[in-house]
Amino acid sequence: MEQNSYEVKVSQDRQQYWFVSSGKNGDITKVVTMQTMKRAGRFNLALADEINGKLDYKSKTDNGDLDYVFATISEIVIYFTKFFPASEIFITGNTPVKTRLYQMKVSNNLEWINNEFEVFGMTDESGNGDFTPFKMGINYKGILVTRK
Repeated sequence: MEQNSYEVKVSQDRQQYWFVSSGKNGDITKVVTMQTMKRAGRFNLALADEINGKLDYKSKTDNGDLDYVFATISEIVIYFTKFFPASEIFITGNTPVKTRLYQMKVSNNLEWINNEFEVFGMTDESGNGDFTPFKMGINYKGILVTRK
């Protein structure tokens, strides 16, 4: 993406990533965890706020830096898939609003994303359902990206 991103710290196993969101509500530590799923090689991308040492997956930060956060998450996916090129990254929100937001961000950057990744949409919520090539204008329950 042609967007500035935050500096990221990476766990030794490359499955957890930390960065600090800086905005109107102050500095908030964000954590991205690549959680293994039932299907081998598939990871759920989970985004949380770290609050008092605990991960909160349901918080709504509204820090005014959404483009920076999404650019940072994109950089994390690129980094992770360079080390695990056969991996599939499943992305969905914990609310329909967040899922729709993720889908809009993918749609807005689809041309750039398609340079390095294949993108698929899913119409059920399990993360294990059928995926079809991502098309703008369709309301998906989840998104799956794989490296080309």
